[in-house]
This record gives sequence, structure tokens and C-alpha cells, in this order.
Amino acid sequence: MAEYTPRTYKQLCAARGTDLTKMADEFALIKAGIKEGLKVALIDGAAAGDHTVTGIKLGAQLVTVLHIISKASIATMAEQTSEYTVTADNTINNAAGTSSASNQLLVMYVN
Repeated sequence: MAEYTPRTYKQLCAARGTDLTKMADEFALIKAGIKEGLKVALIDGAAAGDHTVTGIKLGAQLVTVLHIISKASIATMAEQTSEYTVTADNTINNAAGTSSASNQLLVMYVN
């Protein structure tokens, strides 16, 4: 794997899209994110729409959004990054996406 540079990180973010079959790229993105100050938030789920992620900034790069099903007893986890965008400071949104009510979201991002 190539050495990390800010340019490599931005290229990975742009190339990643929704194709999660490229696990090497996914791990490289997380590795680059750690060097850039990877942040992790565990939040309560809700209906599709706005979700509060305290500390995320408009323009932040979402590394992954994992839907943890269910909050009371974790049975499965679904990768849903492609459904979410950062729409404002402290806010991610999946207006046309999957409800996460009664569940949790694990959000990894780099501001």
C-alpha cells in the first residue's frame, strides 16, 4: 500500500463511493482518517431525516455509518454510509433513507 498523504486520503474519499467490495480501500480510508483525527460517535437512531452528531462539522468526511440493530441486544450491523450526508454542524441526514428508530448508529468521521 502507498504511504499516506493528504492527497491519497482525498482520492480514497472520492473513489470510495458506495462500493464496499474494495475492503483494502476501506481500511486505508480508516487508517488515513486516524492520522487525520478520526472521530467516533454512537448515537440513538430515529426516523429517517436529521440525526445529531455532536462535534461533526459541515464539510466533514463520513468514513462509515453503521446501523446497529437493535439497541437492546445487538443482533446485526448494516453499513449505510451512502445514505448519509453532513448537512450542518452537528447534523447528518438520510432524508430518503432507512429508519434507525429503536436502534443505534455508529458514526466515524474526520472533520
